[in-house]
Amino acid sequence: MKVPNSSSVETPLSNGSLDASKDARQIVRLAQCPQCSYPLREPVTLPCGNSMCKKCIPELHLRQNISYPATANRLQGFTCPFTGCKEEHAVGDCSVDVVLNKIVEVVRKEVEDYRNTAEASEIVLQVEERDRWSIASVASLRDEEVRIRVLQGGRLASAYTMAEMGELAHDSEVTYKPMSLASENSEAVDNALLDHLKEATRAELDCQVCYGLFLDPLTTACGHTFCRKCVHRVLDHSNLCPICRRVLAIPPGITAPQAPSNLLLIKLLTGLCPEALAARAEAAQAEESTGLGELDTPLFVCTLSFPSMPTFLHVFEPRYRLMIRRAIESGDRKFGMILHNPSREEQGNLGSIPFYQYGTLLHIVNMHLLADGRSLIETVGISRFRVARHGVLDGYTVGKIERVDDISIAAEEALEAAETSARSPIQRHFSTQDHFGAPPHHLPSRNSQPPPPVLPLDTMSTQDLMRIGTTFVKKMRDQSAPWLHRRVFDAYGECPEDPALFPWWFASVLPTAETEKYKLLATSSVRERLKMCAGWITQLEAQRCTKKRMKTTLDDAQTLVADTPKYITNDNYTVGWICAISTENVAAQVFLDEKHNGSKSVSPNNNNDYTLGKIGEHNVVIAVLPEGEYGISSAARIGLMVGIGGGAPSTRHDIRLGDIVVSSPSNGTPSVIQYDFGKTIQEQSFQLTKALNQPPMVLRTAVSGIKTHYEIEGHRLEEAINDILEKKPRLRKKYKRPDSSTDRLCQSKVVHPLNNEASCSVACGDTNLISRLERSEKEDILAIYYGTIASANQLMKDALIPDTLIKEKDVLCFEMEAAGLMNHFPCLVIRGICDYSDSHKNKEWQGYAAMAAAAYAKDLLCRIPPNKVEAEQRIRDIISDVQEGVSNLLRFQFDHKHKAILDWLTPVDYATQQNDYIRRRQPGTSQWLLDSVEFRAWVNSNKQTLFCPGIPGAEKIILASILVEELTTSFHNDKSIGIAYVYCNFRRQHEQTINDLLASLVKQLAECQPFLPGIVKDLYDRHKEKRTQPSLDELSRSLQMNANYLTAAGRSFYPRLITCRISMGRIFFTTSRFIPDIVQKFSEGLRLEIRASNQDVQRYLDSHMSQLPGCTLRSPELQDEIKAEIVKAVDGMFLLAQLHLDSLKGKKSPKAIRNSLRSLPTGSEAYDNAYKDAMERIEGQLVDEEHLAKQVLSWITCAKRPLTTSEIEHALAVEIGESQLDIENICRVQDMVSMCAGLVTVDEESGIVRLVHYTTQEYFERTQEKWFPNAETDISTICVTYLSFNKFKSGTCRYDKEFEDQLQLNPLYDYASHN
Repeated sequence: MKVPNSSSVETPLSNGSLDASKDARQIVRLAQCPQCSYPLREPVTLPCGNSMCKKCIPELHLRQNISYPATANRLQGFTCPFTGCKEEHAVGDCSVDVVLNKIVEVVRKEVEDYRNTAEASEIVLQVEERDRWSIASVASLRDEEVRIRVLQGGRLASAYTMAEMGELAHDSEVTYKPMSLASENSEAVDNALLDHLKEATRAELDCQVCYGLFLDPLTTACGHTFCRKCVHRVLDHSNLCPICRRVLAIPPGITAPQAPSNLLLIKLLTGLCPEALAARAEAAQAEESTGLGELDTPLFVCTLSFPSMPTFLHVFEPRYRLMIRRAIESGDRKFGMILHNPSREEQGNLGSIPFYQYGTLLHIVNMHLLADGRSLIETVGISRFRVARHGVLDGYTVGKIERVDDISIAAEEALEAAETSARSPIQRHFSTQDHFGAPPHHLPSRNSQPPPPVLPLDTMSTQDLMRIGTTFVKKMRDQSAPWLHRRVFDAYGECPEDPALFPWWFASVLPTAETEKYKLLATSSVRERLKMCAGWITQLEAQRCTKKRMKTTLDDAQTLVADTPKYITNDNYTVGWICAISTENVAAQVFLDEKHNGSKSVSPNNNNDYTLGKIGEHNVVIAVLPEGEYGISSAARIGLMVGIGGGAPSTRHDIRLGDIVVSSPSNGTPSVIQYDFGKTIQEQSFQLTKALNQPPMVLRTAVSGIKTHYEIEGHRLEEAINDILEKKPRLRKKYKRPDSSTDRLCQSKVVHPLNNEASCSVACGDTNLISRLERSEKEDILAIYYGTIASANQLMKDALIPDTLIKEKDVLCFEMEAAGLMNHFPCLVIRGICDYSDSHKNKEWQGYAAMAAAAYAKDLLCRIPPNKVEAEQRIRDIISDVQEGVSNLLRFQFDHKHKAILDWLTPVDYATQQNDYIRRRQPGTSQWLLDSVEFRAWVNSNKQTLFCPGIPGAEKIILASILVEELTTSFHNDKSIGIAYVYCNFRRQHEQTINDLLASLVKQLAECQPFLPGIVKDLYDRHKEKRTQPSLDELSRSLQMNANYLTAAGRSFYPRLITCRISMGRIFFTTSRFIPDIVQKFSEGLRLEIRASNQDVQRYLDSHMSQLPGCTLRSPELQDEIKAEIVKAVDGMFLLAQLHLDSLKGKKSPKAIRNSLRSLPTGSEAYDNAYKDAMERIEGQLVDEEHLAKQVLSWITCAKRPLTTSEIEHALAVEIGESQLDIENICRVQDMVSMCAGLVTVDEESGIVRLVHYTTQEYFERTQEKWFPNAETDISTICVTYLSFNKFKSGTCRYDKEFEDQLQLNPLYDYASHN
């Protein structure tokens, strides 16, 4: 970053002090923005030290090739407009300067108060602006006329007033001419005003750390200002701002070239209080020199230490014990740690010395005196240093040290951008050049090996370099590397996720040469240190490969021969074990102790597949769900549903893949519940519709007993599974426990890409994973949970849906099969967890999860005495309709597959829009359409089209929705009639391709039929495996096979769909504007023009008369006049009736209303005139109301997608420069709408805030430069500010529920982070 040189910076008078009268222009210039020349408003001090208004910040751009630190507020930047800089600044470095903001507000208030005094009114001056050309007696090159004003007040006040008026350029001068007798004595008044300004601003010029006058003021990225030395002191022990506690992203010892001082504050200090500033500097210098010796830091020559890392020392030598005691007694508790240099390698200017010159300053945390005379010292690293001079005191080394700091964040970003954007590797090694410019030869080279290939590392992003390190640590930890023992983590903490800390932690635990690690201390870049770590990893991996030996194992195979199969009568089978899929069936069968022959007596009508066998003392019948049929042995007395399910982890239950969930009542909630997904979407809450009957008492008792046994003794389920796989090795591939790295829990907002069959790690990446600690050695690798299981008629693939059930019902698991047996089959449900009930399905864990559930079920059965089971009633005696329940189960599975195929076609649902349009219908209107001859003829025809064109604003969409409702109601009970519709939206044109529209029609028609049409299933089977989508021709053919009634509405429709309509031979309805191409396509069918009828407009006006002023309500004649004039003016455009009526709401007298009625816009320009009139009404409101209304309109017009009510409420509550949202600043959407002159409405069904019509959108797109020219910039700034809030700095949420709660609390986050 360049620092403006002295010649480009305006300086005060030679004596430092500014004179109120002679230097009035110079004083006012201090309060002016160099960019816009107006007095500073919300001043921002840039990293280069210059200050300007926040609104004058240039256009933002996305910064390239930067991955560290890559926080939200650093992703966008701008090019500095100041001539002496021209560098790129990050948005996050440019908060409002708190001190300057207070000063300029104080100045504004003081000047305003002065202008209202009698003294100011008596002084009249002619103020003439003069540019630098005229001052030099050269003709001005500016085209502008000379600006001359006659103003009241002295020189200071009048010059400030000129600046407020925007008529005083920042770099221009002024001349003053007295215009009254009192003006000759204006100097005294100016001095008085300046004294007031000095007194009022003095309190703002004190540092909040030392409470003295600012000395070399440095403004941080958060906008707070401190003395530079005070910043150094603060950062010695904390990286947080002393005022706002925001992280300070600057090196602790940063110098002026790296972070320039606040130039404007320096001018204010030297110009307004030079004497106080000189005294402050003298006192600071005296304080710094008092009590400081030349060699003031004790140095311990011993080992390596690193910043932020602990170092534990056993001190037994008397000289070092004395050194430690002195450090503690001084209160400083600090000493330097440096590495021993036995070979006395040259150390730069220090020459050949017995230690390396770079070290770490340590702070003593604790000291324990041991009985043998030793001292145990616990320390932590504070900062790095370089020894400048050294000596000896009482036997130990002391020195004069110079602090070593990292380059600034901005320089770090520039380094990464330069390296990663280069086409060829950069031929240099930054890490050998220290912060003070020491030559490379000072680094130790003893026993050095050829360095790892570093050139490829140069082109990697900083985050990729970090990922190399963390991945290696995890890999070594999984392999139980001895240098990553549990004790190491206890001492040094878990592996850091911060790239700035990782190299220090890695060097502290890695078993490699100390001289290699030492190089980190001389490196002033996080990126370069990460490259060093990556190089070490490359060397270690190469060494491991050369040392790797082939391992040989002896496999003592044992052949286990099953007992001879036995025949047992049906009545002796007392346990029914139900499986849904073949994987569960395999797991169940391998845990049988005996396998029996099939029953000799089977009903001829029973086509079910059974496996008979024995577990412990119980005869078991295992039934697997076939394609289309299912049944169990009605002789069974107890039932088990054993298989796989989706886990529901939460803050209370750390459920992992491979764990087991057993159905058990919890907190008043039944053990298994069924919920209705359809009602979930409509009513926004889950409704408990059915509950599974309690399992028999013998099972509940056994569960309680085994739970207690496991808690005391632990379980051996993992061993049981491994024993099975040892006996049956062919099952290992599918049924063994997968690697723990495949247990991936994603945030609920992250959806697996549609139709992407790739693994989750490939398709979704690692950035959205929820971090979870690994289970300790004391915990079971396979945990068992007891509680509520939720069952539904569909597969749970949406992680947002379960969160509500987890919160409300404390659900532990989601599954499907039990839903078909609700209130029919009393059984215990046991589920092995194979996924997390979201879109990230994990088939790798299905086999192991099934084995885990089966192992638990076997253990449970072995605890139950046979006589307890025989005492239970037979299932056939309890229920007579099990087959009905099983049929329900099959139907639910069919429905799920049916829905999955239709969702694969398209996820779009137009029902929400339909409901909203119907709700907006004015009661009693549009009956003329349903009664028309054309409509009745169309409904009764077989091969006919009804085309309804209309002018803009004729309510074509509303009429189409009325037609859809009429058809749906009329043919509700006729299953041979399918009705499908689409609404074309001008805000979704990029989404509504012809393929999307056809797919939606096919989906709707298929949903109307009791069974999935074969042609649709064929489409799915043909494309699903290939991960392709149906072509236009395939969708057209599917539509032809299913269509009966089709409706379409929107501003235009697609020619290809029209061609499809012609070939289908079904009835078709569409609306459109009068677009020649569209009209021509429908020239042969029925046609009915849509216009707002006078009766419909009259009904609308009748129902809204109460919204007009009281003078209207008291005069029926005036009401009739209003209705007559509006009906005449709208001329078939229903929207105009609403706009015209809104234009009358602010009128207070009958005369004003009649005047407005005479000037109502009509004709082709009616909408533009009506919208212009509405905007003029908005501008006539109070200033705050006008500002809010324009904000609302600009957001709705320019946002990248429609916004919900809560999103726009939060957007308009954001305060630039603040670090959190103040709920007191939220304005409710109802108030926003009321200020927008009828141009904004809220869709009740979807909660979307939108403009009243697409013609409104078109108008504002054409006139955006007039009404809100800075909308895009303002929206971007608000989004960046929102993402920079403190609450988003804590990292990723651990659980889906936590993340979903955050989204609900911060509704603008989704839009701000994606647009």
